[in-house]
Amino acid sequence: MHVLALDPATKTGVAFGSPGKSPVLFTVDFGGKGATCEDIFDRAASWFVDFLDRHPVALFVIEGVVPPFGAKGHTNHNTTMITVGIYGVFVGLARSRHISWRTVNMQ
Repeated sequence: MHVLALDPATKTGVAFGSPGKSPVLFTVDFGGKGATCEDIFDRAASWFVDFLDRHPVALFVIEGVVPPFGAKGHTNHNTTMITVGIYGVFVGLARSRHISWRTVNMQ
């Protein structure tokens, strides 16, 4: 059984491994100079599909999105759009593959 945990953002934090063992930790940058929201969503979807094709995942855990009022003064509209969009991409793809998933609170 492998668990995949993501902190969705333009630079997404990834933890992947088996329970009881140390996970592999890394980040994936879906941005780049001049990247639009749509570019970022496309790159995130492509990466996620490729990852799931290469690695069996029994449980997918994703950090929930902070509501805009909770990040007041610490975010902007574009960042909120990207975070919500990437969350939707990842959860939608996991559900379409019937992978068990959980949302966890930001901490």
